[in-house]
Amino acid sequence: MVTLVREVADTVDLVSRTIQNARQIAAAFKDARGYLTKRYPGANADLAGILTEMRLTLVGLAKVSDVITGFQFTVSGTGRDLEPARFNNLVIERKHLLSELRNSISSLKGSSGKMNDYATALTEHSGRPAWQLFDVMGLSDQRAAELGQQFNDLYVVDGRIIELIETLMNASGEALQAVSDALGPPGAADPENVASAAKVLGEYAVEFRRLEDACTDLSSELENQVNVLA
Repeated sequence: MVTLVREVADTVDLVSRTIQNARQIAAAFKDARGYLTKRYPGANADLAGILTEMRLTLVGLAKVSDVITGFQFTVSGTGRDLEPARFNNLVIERKHLLSELRNSISSLKGSSGKMNDYATALTEHSGRPAWQLFDVMGLSDQRAAELGQQFNDLYVVDGRIIELIETLMNASGEALQAVSDALGPPGAADPENVASAAKVLGEYAVEFRRLEDACTDLSSELENQVNVLA
């Protein structure tokens, strides 16, 4: 099998770690729900707000991952000769989708500010700033510090999650280019190379599908939590 371009592999690993961090954050919110609602009557609405904003970013990551998944080459028989044209159409479609995603990413940039507002609402009754959100959730000092750093780094302080989505977009584009290169040199695509291109696509698709499935799974979990809080 081919080896993923290092930049793409690094991005996949980074996004995987981010999703795992988001899962831990979501679990902490779920566990702390009862504790917070006893001390702060409006906790449900603010928790729902935070979880909704988190879910929006996960949906964004899933959409980017989908750019490289869902296509399969026919590697034998009469249909094989049509595959370069089919893939070329896919590349055009996916590049258009990436462009649309880049244009719409600005809608996600407000998430950091909204999360900060929700966090402030949850901490103000204790006289603490928003970045100490996890210190008012009944957690141990060490656990609160760990989760607080993850949450603030990802969602509140500098909108790094948006940066991550943009990085994943670049990685998706690189993956499409790698498959195109396997089909032939610039400006050409040979049906004889379809099997090789399918191998390249397969390796990338496995990694991106892993991200897509993880994002979709956690997104559903967050949606369930929001529904419970409603």
